[in-house]
Amino acid sequence: MKKRLIAFGLAAALCVSVATAWAAGGSAGDPLISLSYLKNTYKPQLTQALQNALYPATAAGRHFDTQITMDQQRYKQGDVIKASTGCEVIVLAGSVSAAFSSGSVLVNATDGTEVAAGKPLNHNARYLVGENTLCTLTITSPTAVVSVNGAATLSASTTPDYNAMAKALQSLSLLKGTGSGYGEGFDLELRPSRIEAMILFIRLLGEEDAALACTAKNPFSDVPAWADRYAAYASQQGYSNGVGDGKFGTALMISPQEYVEFILRALGYSSTSHTDLSTTLSNAKTAGVLTSGEYDSLRSTTLLRAHLVYISYYALSTPMAGGSTTLADELMNDGVFTASAFDSAKKLVATARL
Repeated sequence: MKKRLIAFGLAAALCVSVATAWAAGGSAGDPLISLSYLKNTYKPQLTQALQNALYPATAAGRHFDTQITMDQQRYKQGDVIKASTGCEVIVLAGSVSAAFSSGSVLVNATDGTEVAAGKPLNHNARYLVGENTLCTLTITSPTAVVSVNGAATLSASTTPDYNAMAKALQSLSLLKGTGSGYGEGFDLELRPSRIEAMILFIRLLGEEDAALACTAKNPFSDVPAWADRYAAYASQQGYSNGVGDGKFGTALMISPQEYVEFILRALGYSSTSHTDLSTTLSNAKTAGVLTSGEYDSLRSTTLLRAHLVYISYYALSTPMAGGSTTLADELMNDGVFTASAFDSAKKLVATARL
């Protein structure tokens, strides 16, 4: 029934647009439609009519059975999208590879070239699936944001759902988006700097208001004004003693060892006196802060915001040093969020830990 309605809407849009074009174009002396009219009036009107017919605002971003009709959505590594003829695909963030059978075509409409099978798709380029083509799009990065307009099916992987963890933390007011305008503003595909990671960490602890109200002197010389209070608070609380020479290392990209060390200090398993981070990951595994799978993964990964979200999310359920009370228990006791809110947040994450 839905396909019939879409087809009817498409046909109606075409009829109206074509009728309008013929009515507006030509005269007895010049019966042809001008090229400028086709480019500047007819094509934009037809495109808008097709969009209105195929993707009405009330249905944007919703799933109908296995068919996807959307503007953009977050995916995780290993997810497979099968896009049919006529589908428009735009990769906004992350890495996506395309596969299709011999004789099939995927066109980069942005530069007018055909795409070779197995090649990664460029960011912000508009791809169109050719006639008689079923294109298989595989997410190859931990997360990705992709716009798929048209008939497509999704086969979800069982890899960690960093996107769901970000939503869970956001629902508890422990994570804020960056305002990037896509993918809910999480920017999980980017590498975080030390100061960005510290701010996320302070929010995770429910201490952002305390940080912004901190009156302690900022001991670091390389921290911009917008992050001054966070750095001062981190030093006061013993979360970080910087990278030496009076510097926080603001612009440096944070390593897995550094962020896990922040978590260990917050949970009471370490302190700023522990400066040899070569043992941080093994210490975290011994303390039960990391699983063996997480330990192995973090030893060989380039840390992204997605991984910070993962570590932060599971830190909530980790017992504090010397007791059975978890970080989440501490936050609930402090009134940062309620037990029911935490239960609801956990239900958002259906994938297992590494």
